[in-house]
Amino acid sequence: MRRLLPVTVGVLLAACVMVSAANACPAPTGTRISIFGGSQTFPANQPFYFSHFWVVEPSVSGPVGLWTFSLSVDGVPQHGFVDTQVIFDPVDGTLLLRPFLFNFPQGMTGTHVFAGTFSGPCSLMVAYGFATGPCTSPNAIVPETGDPFITTVTFVP
Repeated sequence: MRRLLPVTVGVLLAACVMVSAANACPAPTGTRISIFGGSQTFPANQPFYFSHFWVVEPSVSGPVGLWTFSLSVDGVPQHGFVDTQVIFDPVDGTLLLRPFLFNFPQGMTGTHVFAGTFSGPCSLMVAYGFATGPCTSPNAIVPETGDPFITTVTFVP
């Protein structure tokens, strides 16, 4: 039994590593387009992506999963990926970088309206100046005041 335990633990650890790698955020495809770009043009049928992020201080910012960024195209919500990276800042200490990635590997044609919304827990959004309040509850998820940010992209041949 003692010989089986290390083998079992090793197999379980390998399985966890494989699951972790399978769930990792994919690489961005193509060129980044910013939600803050206003009206812009981009080559048709060329891969592109949107990526925006929150930096969260775990000891102050509350549960990390409450901080989100969502993207819609022509009013249709898009499925994206979120990653969490631990970074160390000499002033603020341990921080979590939460990039939200939306890939469009096939590109697009025509003109499309992209809307991006940053959201987080109301009490902290108000405290940090991202929202005006009032809050129905401290952890109620609210968008940043002024959201969504809109950019219209015309994809040209």
